[in-house]
Order: sequence, then structure tokens, then C-alpha cells
Amino acid sequence: MRSLFILVYICVSLAACSGRKTVLIDGALQSEQQLDKMDTALIFSSVEYKRGKAPEFYQQWNKTKLVVVKTKSYERKLQVERYQLLNRMLDSANHGVSILIVSDGLIVPELSQQDLRKLPAASLSNVWIMDAQTAKTIYGSKAKPVTLLINTYQPPTIHPMTDH
Repeated sequence: MRSLFILVYICVSLAACSGRKTVLIDGALQSEQQLDKMDTALIFSSVEYKRGKAPEFYQQWNKTKLVVVKTKSYERKLQVERYQLLNRMLDSANHGVSILIVSDGLIVPELSQQDLRKLPAASLSNVWIMDAQTAKTIYGSKAKPVTLLINTYQPPTIHPMTDH
């Protein structure tokens, strides 16, 4: 058993020192050859992290260079899931659940929350529920039992007010 552990350690160490990369396509571990054969027209986004520099979420692959690819079809699937989460939360608000909604960094007034149903799924880059304690730390007295954060691909432009 000890020799197996040593063998695995040596292999991982060699991979970390080599020019090899770890490739994740749509969250699944893939080979460099699969990445090379991929039609670039299918790629939604691609990020390459230097060895040891990947975000915490990817720490298990931090021993090599990491390439994270998201395809357009996978992103469309995620957008539908985000849209469904948004609408479930808006349904909950309709049934009396107290929700703070923050869209692109701006607090959405309760009277305008249902207007978010008009957002097309394709405009949602991220929708998630913030931990209650974190929400209280960030939003103070405005925090509610549920805080929903929404990021869109094209946030509204805020123009500073000027005197004429």
C-alpha cells in the first residue's frame, strides 16, 4: 500500500513539473487531445490557470496548468437552470417569503421584483442564493432571510447625475 502511495505521489509530482495540463470541459476531466480536436465555434468560454493559481474551487487540479472550457450548449443549460431558480424564488416571494434581490449589484425594490421574470434566460450569467450571515454582513439591516444575487451578461449602465 505504501509503495502504491509513493508511485501515485511520484506520478502527480512529475505531472506538476511537466508542461502537461489538466483539461476540464463542461466540468468533466478530458484529455489535451480532446481539447485540441474541439471545434472552437462550440466554445463559450475558456480560462487557463497557471500551476497553483486556480481558484479554490479547482484546488484538486492545482498541481498542473489547468484549462477550464465551457461549451455554448452547456452554458445554455446553465442559463435555463439559473432562470428556473430565479422564477422559483420569485414564486416564493409571491407566497410571502421575504427575499432581498440584488441584480448586478443593485437592490431590486420589492415592487419591481416580479419584473425580473421578463429577463431572458440567455441574459443570466449567474443566479445564486447568498448565505444569510454573509448577506447580513454585506447588506446590514436590508438583509432578509433569503438573499438572491443575480448577475447578467450586460448589466445596466449607471449614469451619474449632473446639474444642468
